[in-house]
Amino acid sequence: MRALAIELIEGFKRRGECEFIGDFASHLPIRIFMTMVALPEEDRPELLHIADQLMRGHTVEDHKAGQQRLAAYAMRKIAERRANPGEDLISELTQARVKGEPISDYHLLGMLTLLLIAGLDTVATMMGFFARFLALNESYRKELIANPAKAATAVEELLRRFPIANLGREVRRDCVLDGMQMKAGDMVLVPTAVFGMDDRQFDEPEKVDFDRKNKLHATFGDGPHRCMGSMLARVELKVFLEEWLKRIPDFGLKPGVQLQVSSGSVAGLRSLPLVWKA
Repeated sequence: MRALAIELIEGFKRRGECEFIGDFASHLPIRIFMTMVALPEEDRPELLHIADQLMRGHTVEDHKAGQQRLAAYAMRKIAERRANPGEDLISELTQARVKGEPISDYHLLGMLTLLLIAGLDTVATMMGFFARFLALNESYRKELIANPAKAATAVEELLRRFPIANLGREVRRDCVLDGMQMKAGDMVLVPTAVFGMDDRQFDEPEKVDFDRKNKLHATFGDGPHRCMGSMLARVELKVFLEEWLKRIPDFGLKPGVQLQVSSGSVAGLRSLPLVWKA
């Protein structure tokens, strides 16, 4: 992971500019993930387009089309790995047994589509918001350069401040919550960003503080729904901070560029042009 981060940064460092999402964020975590699940590199552009369509489609039709495309891709891989299993994560799932029985294709499809969405989109998207914050805040860059050991705590604080997921949940039974009548079958949107902005939990919640004592956040979910890739994501984000700031300590947003943030199940930056003195 570290070697790949260095290779990517050194590849564009002398240019004095990059489009961070396309040149870095959509490579580092995604190439690591695709190695873990043994997917060919040539599939990456198609899979990234599918994930973007599914997570941030402009219409219900876009979302459904992305879902169908991802399901078709996942079913092909399930069939391939059932027939010729390897040592990758998808093969492990297709060969796994629960109470002596193999996992059904129906359940495997749900597991694999969730795995693909998480591995192809979320860390790359989060990395974009980290880079944007540092590009706009020189003092925080200097703090991390002067104190490299703070990288891990910086990751936790930036995860708290810039979570990206909007979770949908269905009300299971009629109830009243904080004076609000809720009916079984109602759908509720739960933005993870709201937790990090709770001033009952955090002093000055909108402020980034790498020394914040309360490092609690809901960015990876909780309980049975906690993200199983959370530790991998933390390492990828930490490696990004460490290796980028060693090589490009002083950078900013390209002048005159209007950033576009698209939302949906997961918020994301379409592009992030950065510049520095070559």
